[in-house]
Amino acid sequence: MEKLLRLIKLLIKKEISAQVSVGRATNIDKNKRTCDVILNEDITIYDCRLNAISDAFKNHFLVTPKEKSYVTYQLIENQNTNAIIIGYSEIESIEIIIDDQKLAITKDGFIFNEGKNKGIIIADKLVSDLEKYSQILSQLQTTLNAFMPTGTVADGSALATALKAVMSGYQSPTFSDIKNDKIQH
Repeated sequence: MEKLLRLIKLLIKKEISAQVSVGRATNIDKNKRTCDVILNEDITIYDCRLNAISDAFKNHFLVTPKEKSYVTYQLIENQNTNAIIIGYSEIESIEIIIDDQKLAITKDGFIFNEGKNKGIIIADKLVSDLEKYSQILSQLQTTLNAFMPTGTVADGSALATALKAVMSGYQSPTFSDIKNDKIQH
C-alpha cells in the first residue's frame, strides 16, 4: 500500500522543487535522444531527454549512457513528465556534430567525419620509415656515383651521366610538415 501511495503522490503532485534523482537508464533511443529511467521496481520516468533541447537539431552534442547504467536526471520546470539526464555512471558513446564536422567516440575509438579518410597517421612511425627509405636512396646515390665509370659510351658514361643528372636533382626530405598538431593520439 505504501508503494502505491508513493506512486500516486509522484504522479499528482504539481509543485515539486527542483530535484535530482538517480536511476538506471533503459530503452535508450539515440534517434529520439531519449531514455527511460527506472527509479525502483515501481517507478519509471519515461522519455527522459539526453539533450536539453528536445528538437533533433543537426548540430548537437549527444552523450548516450550505457544500457542499465546509473544516470542522474533532473526534472525540467518541475514537471514529472519532462526530465533531462545530467550525469552518467557509464557512457556508451559521445557524438558531436558541428555543420559538416562530426566526431563519434565509442569504446572502439575516435571516428572523425565517419572515417572517410581512414586512420590518422602515426607521425613518428611514418618519419622513421621514410628516413629508412631516405638512407637507402642516399646509399644508392653514393654507390652509383662511386662505381659509374665515365669516359666512352661503351663503358657506361651515358648511363652514368643520366643517373647523375637524376640523382643530382634529388634532395633529402625533411619530414618537417607532415604532422598535424591539432589532432593528436
